[in-house]
Amino acid sequence: MKFLHFCFAALALLLISFGCGGNCSDVHARAVCIEKQRALYYGIAIYAGDHDGAYPLTGTWQDRIQLYAGLPDSAFVCPQIESIGPNFYGIAFNTHLARIYASTITDPASYSCFFDTAILTRNAESTASTLPIPVRHGGNVIFRLDGAAVLIPPPN
Repeated sequence: MKFLHFCFAALALLLISFGCGGNCSDVHARAVCIEKQRALYYGIAIYAGDHDGAYPLTGTWQDRIQLYAGLPDSAFVCPQIESIGPNFYGIAFNTHLARIYASTITDPASYSCFFDTAILTRNAESTASTLPIPVRHGGNVIFRLDGAAVLIPPPN
């Protein structure tokens, strides 16, 4: 399992190192955001796999995944939030997944796991009702529990 943690951390660091620095196109920012949320998804999958299939608690999810998967703080920061400064994140964990067991979920495509949020604090938790308006990077990203990224376009 330690080897998987190492491989995951190395892949995540590689993907995250190509961040925007707050100055990028919508397409690039969207791609970086999706890859960051994918890294978080892998981190939470590894966490759940080693915790009897249970997802972490809200309020501490970021701390637990960061410690467990060895992700840097920048892995939890939306690329279009980076320019605001340190201690702002912009990615939330779905409140409904806290301490839920993966085996009890029959339709993973119906659950959001991580998503862009207007809540910029560490360990942000919510439902997708906190998607930012105006949207970021041409549309808000929701990463579902089935591993698919969904783009929510701006309202007309």
